[in-house]
Amino acid sequence: MSIVEKQAYFYDNKNNKQYASILINEDRFIGINTFDEDNNPTGYIHVCFHPNNRLFLDTIYCYDQYRRLGIATIISELADYLLKDYTGYIIRGVYKPGQLSTDRENNIERSIEELETSARKFYEKNGYSIIKREDFLNNNEKYNYIKESDFNLGEDSSNVIVAKIIQEKEYPFIEEDNIIYHINYIGAFVEDKTIKTYDCLSDGKYIK
Repeated sequence: MSIVEKQAYFYDNKNNKQYASILINEDRFIGINTFDEDNNPTGYIHVCFHPNNRLFLDTIYCYDQYRRLGIATIISELADYLLKDYTGYIIRGVYKPGQLSTDRENNIERSIEELETSARKFYEKNGYSIIKREDFLNNNEKYNYIKESDFNLGEDSSNVIVAKIIQEKEYPFIEEDNIIYHINYIGAFVEDKTIKTYDCLSDGKYIK
């Protein structure tokens, strides 16, 4: 399969322009890397396809200085949008809050408690359940969309995972010629889940 390249544009919570570089290898992986206007990396997500209608959230990360700006949430939402043709698939990943060495090398240290609180809020906000293997084994009816094998992710075996079902829903994105615009970037607004107005896109075109 050939690799498809896309781009995406959005604003963070402080109205800073963000750019996303997207690589898609159909039925193999999706990778999204985001950057600010000065081309500094701000975050990324990698999702791999597994057998049996499964997806592996390999990693999602937002660099420390860009946290609390809504970037990771939009990255997650953008990944879900790109997976919209896989409604009903289960996406799961290892739950392991932490910091990259690049953040630590910049003398940015966060406590385990702070990382845990931040990660838990993020995952729950974005539709994931945080599931302990023990809880699953004791009450698998509550988590009937996953199997015990979902705790074995590639070379990793985890006692705690995050998981959710890819849902069919409306997404706040408009795509034109492999360029994806978040509605906050083009000035559109959403009312009753229907886009009512549009700003000008590339080359003077308008999305109809």
